[in-house]
Amino acid sequence: MPDLAKSREFAAKHPDFNESLLRAHAEGHTLAVESVEHLKRTDRLDVGYWLSRPENRAMRDRLHNLAESPEEQIVELNRIAAQLDRDGTYADTTPVLSEVDQALQKRKEAIRAGRRRR
Repeated sequence: MPDLAKSREFAAKHPDFNESLLRAHAEGHTLAVESVEHLKRTDRLDVGYWLSRPENRAMRDRLHNLAESPEEQIVELNRIAAQLDRDGTYADTTPVLSEVDQALQKRKEAIRAGRRRR
């Protein structure tokens, strides 16, 4: 059984992960069992999430129509995964704070905690 550590971390960062997948499934969009197993084996459930988003419905419909050919679905899933990696679609966007910003943030926290007055 694959570890799925990357996928678990991704799901934790996206609170609508399960709802989005369930909504797409309820709309009748499914992947072949082999394709789902491929996503699990490669720890790329973020691709499934991307497909489940409403703005990506055209690609989801296209993949759904390939359900008779899991090999073609897997090729498309790999292409989408490469595109997501290349575009940095779900890359960590935590800003890097400068020293001044870090000092100001610490000051705000100290004021809130009552350790410092304004």
